[in-house]
Amino acid sequence: MPDRENLSLKPGSRCYGLKWYPCRVTNLCRPILSNSQFSSLDLVEPIQRALTAEKHVAPTPIQAKAIPHLLQGRDLLGQAEAGAGKTVAFTLPILQHLSIDRHPAGPRKVRALILTTSRERVQHIQESFRAYGRFVRLSQVTVYEGPGKAAQAQALSRGIDILIGTPGRVVELINAGQLELNKLEIMVLDETDRMLELGVTNELRAIFEAAPTERQTIVFATTLPAEIKQLADNLLTDPVTVLANPPAPRLITTAQSARIRDTEARRRVRDLLPERMASRR
Repeated sequence: MPDRENLSLKPGSRCYGLKWYPCRVTNLCRPILSNSQFSSLDLVEPIQRALTAEKHVAPTPIQAKAIPHLLQGRDLLGQAEAGAGKTVAFTLPILQHLSIDRHPAGPRKVRALILTTSRERVQHIQESFRAYGRFVRLSQVTVYEGPGKAAQAQALSRGIDILIGTPGRVVELINAGQLELNKLEIMVLDETDRMLELGVTNELRAIFEAAPTERQTIVFATTLPAEIKQLADNLLTDPVTVLANPPAPRLITTAQSARIRDTEARRRVRDLLPERMASRR
């Protein structure tokens, strides 16, 4: 087994034999070894038990890099491709923080807010919190455009631990006096690049203004255009940046050849490729 402490590469380096990935945490790149497991992370027993029940043993690169920082309460800017495991990367630390430091949110208040792009994404994130939070018993509500708004507002009236929703619907609830963010502890922006593409900048700004500045803020995206970096500069406090992508696929080249029997056609090809054809005479 290689010595972890003596393994170091420049950001972006890869070593496929040890499962190095082109990832960067601030200015450091370290390997995700083949035997990396969730059990090595500082996660409480109920969450470890849920991971076992889900047969989720080994973290993905983005999870292995982001979770330790999020458990420490750090603001974070994370980037990884779709399907890399970003949802679990923020789900587990939020569950741990809220379950260890339990206290009522208060009427119309929430402790953690996750903002995302669509009803489908809201439901996907909700499934993650349900699966990995099955043993910690935290309340959660989802809000999005469409039917069921009365039920959403009623659920919020009691106060909840985790709110997952779309920016537009969250702003509606704030403006209607049905949601207050002044006690918010954690805010997550999921698929931030996609949200900006959808033109919800004004909604996000309204949410930021309603939330306290003293909070943990987590920004995840598939890509990091200049707009995301500017948003992170304005929104995050002393953040850690985690970039994690799987190794780029190898390019496979195929050499092809053709035998040209026609003498005239052969001459024309030889004129186009004199060196290569000359070697085959």
